Amino acid sequence: MSIKINKRVYLIAFVAMLGCSNGGTAQEPSIEGVEWQKGVSIGDLEGVAQIQVPAGYVFADGDETRIIMEAWENLTDGSEVGFVAPS
Repeated sequence: MSIKINKRVYLIAFVAMLGCSNGGTAQEPSIEGVEWQKGVSIGDLEGVAQIQVPAGYVFADGDETRIIMEAWENLTDGSEVGFVAPS
């Protein structure tokens, strides 16, 4: 049995030391051109599904996910539908 997945959701879990210069307060990631949707909210995954974005997390839609991935020098293929990260 083979299942083909043609859409990807980037749920990236990463730990970052935010606040070396801001006293340890959390802030949303800063990437030019990305409008982060703050949790608690519902993120739209290109009409395929929705995702609940919890407090303390941010969401970016598919177009913004491609901007993020390219800023981090990762390959994209147009099938990206969303990105969730800790704020």
